[in-house]
Parts: sequence; structure tokens; C-alpha cells
Amino acid sequence: MKNEFAQTPFTIEITEDGSPTLRLQLPTGSDGESMHHSGGAAAETEYIYKSVIEIALRRLPDLKMAVVGLGLGYIEISWAIACLKQNKNLQSRFISFETDEGLKKNFLEWLNGSAHSIYSDVCKAMDANSSIENVKEIIRKNLAEEPKALRGDLISDYDRNNSYNLICFDAFSKKTSESLWTEEFLTGFLKQSAHQDCVFTTYACTGALKRALKNNGFTLIERFRFKSKRESTLAVRGIFTSETTFRIS
Repeated sequence: MKNEFAQTPFTIEITEDGSPTLRLQLPTGSDGESMHHSGGAAAETEYIYKSVIEIALRRLPDLKMAVVGLGLGYIEISWAIACLKQNKNLQSRFISFETDEGLKKNFLEWLNGSAHSIYSDVCKAMDANSSIENVKEIIRKNLAEEPKALRGDLISDYDRNNSYNLICFDAFSKKTSESLWTEEFLTGFLKQSAHQDCVFTTYACTGALKRALKNNGFTLIERFRFKSKRESTLAVRGIFTSETTFRIS
């Protein structure tokens, strides 16, 4: 496969379910962390994020979503597919945080009709029957109506006066992005950015994260990690606390 990300510090890999992911290349030239589980980028996204988006959107059609880690746009594309299926595209909005300018540039170029077919591959991996042009259209609409929808570093660029009903925390792990996983930062971020009615979902499960969520009034829902016996993290607050469909393993 042609590396459409040659101008970024990432290389493309294909996971076990046939869907693409990106792997970070370290300055030393060695392989760094992958953005997804080798067992399947699309399958992992479906389990950790897309299924949660669908439930949250049915419960709150005008929800605002924050995504930490644009990557290949899996979560943003999943949101668009869910909106199109539920006809909620005129009400829900998202903001996405990504530190790599090359990833944001490639994503925007795809939205505006140029190359980078890998994003179309992501669309089809998430829903084989989805219309790529309709997915692009709803994401473009979000970018047009939500000021600074594609932002930079979460720590320095999140709006302390804005709150979200759904937080998809898909940042690299503590090993690569240590500052995003400290209890102090997570506690402050949730206090300022989590709406009273909020769902928090991530592939990770750390003591610092669980303490930060509990200290901010979230209820943790036990959930297995994708393709392993370790847990992932799903937490709810406000109107989502009574949503029994979240309680899946």
C-alpha cells in the first residue's frame, strides 16, 4: 500500500480485520506505538467508540462530542455514520483534538475531494453500506458550524467554557503521551469539560483515570478490553446513568 502519510511520523499498517491503522515512527527510526489493536482497527473502534456513540446519540440527539486523537478519523467517521442512520446530523456536533498537523491536513484534503483514499477505506470498514460522500458532507457541515472543530494539543487548546456530553479519549497511551494520563490533568479536564450529562469512553484502564472519573461523579461500568481479558473504561454521569444498554461486556 502506498504510504499517504510520508510527510508525517506515521506509517500505514493493515490490522487483522483488514482495516488500516497508523504506527508512530520514533526519531531513532524504530517502531513506536500503533493507534489500534492489531486484532482490528475497525472492530476495536466499533466496540469502544461507535457502539457508545450510537447509544448516546439516541439518548441525547443534540449531544456534543469531544474526540482526543483524530488519527485516521475513525471516531469522527463513526459519528457521521451514526448521525446519518439516526437522522441527527442537524443537531449533534463534535470537536477533535490532534497534535499532528499532517494528520489534520490529510483529513481535510480528503473531505474536500482530493486523494487519501485510506479515509474512504475507513468509512467502508465501519459500515460497508455507508455513502462516503454523505459521510464527508456531514463532517464538512460540522466543521463549518463548529468554530475550531479541529484543534491542537488537548492540554493547551481545550475551551474551559465548553462542555461535552460524550468524550472519546483515544490518545496514545501513557508511555507515549504521559501528560494526558496524569490524575491531576484528567481530574481538571473532566471538571471543566464534562457536561453534567456525559459519557466517557476509552480503550485504556488506569487507576489515575478511574479515580479522576469517580472524583467527578461518574459511575464506572465494568467492561472488557477489546480482544483481551483486561478492562477498558466506560463511565457515565447524569441522564446516562440509567441507560442500561451501556451495560455490555
